Amino acid sequence: MIFVTIRNLRHAVLIMVLFTIFSFQSSAGSESIADSKRIFEIVDINKDGLVDRIEYKLNKMDIFFSRDQNRDRHLSRKELSKMSAATFSAVDKDGDNLISGYEFNQADISKFEAVDLNNDGSITFDEFVAFRKSLR
Repeated sequence: MIFVTIRNLRHAVLIMVLFTIFSFQSSAGSESIADSKRIFEIVDINKDGLVDRIEYKLNKMDIFFSRDQNRDRHLSRKELSKMSAATFSAVDKDGDNLISGYEFNQADISKFEAVDLNNDGSITFDEFVAFRKSLR
């Protein structure tokens, strides 16, 4: 029973961290390097200084569901108000001003390769910071 509770708590923490990572902050100075480092260290589950494909994909769709405030299984511009209009439009493939779970899952911004800038199979802290800046 304790194991299940600890596992659920770990899962909840990961969801909150991923939500923070993909919060699409619009102002360049709103997050310090120290904050980025803290978030990166939490996502780096095995604490090796890198985020691998498994760590990244573990809860990718939880990001989508954590942003879906009205639980309609779509993300609106309001729910992603800090995401740039160009990024939103690129993800919204059918042009209905909503991002479905399928669109989110297929979007370049949610793919491991989008963050792994040098394609070496792992995400460094520098790659992580550069990716976050690119969404603004």
